Amino acid sequence: ALITARDALTRKRNALTHQIAYWRNIIKMDSLEESLRLSPDISPDVSLPERNEEKETREKNQKREENKEAKKEHIHTARARARKVFEIPSLADCEAYAREAALAIDVSHFFDHFTSNGWKVSGRTPMQDWRAAMRNWARRDKTLPARAQARKKDADEDPEQALERSRRKAINAIVKEFCHG
Repeated sequence: ALITARDALTRKRNALTHQIAYWRNIIKMDSLEESLRLSPDISPDVSLPERNEEKETREKNQKREENKEAKKEHIHTARARARKVFEIPSLADCEAYAREAALAIDVSHFFDHFTSNGWKVSGRTPMQDWRAAMRNWARRDKTLPARAQARKKDADEDPEQALERSRRKAINAIVKEFCHG
């Protein structure tokens, strides 16, 4: 108990010594400031020494402003990088890339689809990279052989036969819905 009381007193004395030194410094600054104000022979461009608090506050504000500027610059450059101008590819560009990347897709279908919706992804978001969209299209396009066969069949078929086939499909769908629905 004696050691802890002595330690507490030592800490208290050190804190008081620190406070005394701090206030002496303030008093010296005040008296220096006052004597400089009262002296007529000192030119007005002589600056008074700053108090510690004023200096610390000024430095903190300066750092805060520098950080704000750095953040603004970072955001500006990030936005500039993100704002690459999208160039709409030609059909020839799409065909060349499909050959180069060995993508088994119907390139004209890809090109027509995105041309019709303004080169937007999911109809809302402006496209940023048409090559990535083409790779995704190829990944998702599982029906290419079936679609190609259907197109070939449609091309070989007489227009009247195709119309009759589509009518039969519609009638079958209605009957199915009526009987089972």
